[in-house]
Amino acid sequence: MRPVASRDLTAHDAAQRLEGRGGQLRVEARVREGGARFPTEDVATYRCLGREQGATVITGPSGRRWLLRTDADRRSLADDMAKVKDDLNAHARGPGLVYVFDHRDELQTDGGYGQVGCLLSLISTAAGVVLGVAVAGVMTDSFNLGYVMVGSIAGFLIAMYTADALGSVLAGIPTLRDRVVNLVALYMSIAPGLITFVIIVVGSTLPA
Repeated sequence: MRPVASRDLTAHDAAQRLEGRGGQLRVEARVREGGARFPTEDVATYRCLGREQGATVITGPSGRRWLLRTDADRRSLADDMAKVKDDLNAHARGPGLVYVFDHRDELQTDGGYGQVGCLLSLISTAAGVVLGVAVAGVMTDSFNLGYVMVGSIAGFLIAMYTADALGSVLAGIPTLRDRVVNLVALYMSIAPGLITFVIIVVGSTLPA
């Protein structure tokens, strides 16, 4: 998933996005002209840890912790974010650097998500091919090799290109956002094989 464009976020908006979508919010450096990232070691990170006793739990730099229940709690978090960003900007390591808020959904913060998702898609696609060929063979005493190729490619690519969009939608649903990685992994385990299976079976039963 691509990081959410967030150079224009205020501290209040940044806190609201972190509470609403979960994941992680970083105060990181960018080159002012063009907005390219600039690697530094002084990136401040805030992370949503889910819910506790009806409140959203946020951790921040220096081990600070917030339980967001009221507007006062949210203002306290936003004020801390603003102070951290202002302090970093005041001590920027060079001209042309500016510190900004950068929000990332849960999938963006999971370093192994892409590799695991790709592996699950490949396994699912292979299973879809085997089952599709078997069912098509039972139904028609044959199968269409062209649809096997089309089905396997379409199943894999459709799932891969829709997984991020699905994850983004799920991240916006409070009751699901803490399980978004597992839910998208489940999707990647089922969707490629199902799409591949349907294309092979339906294609093989069409008149030549």
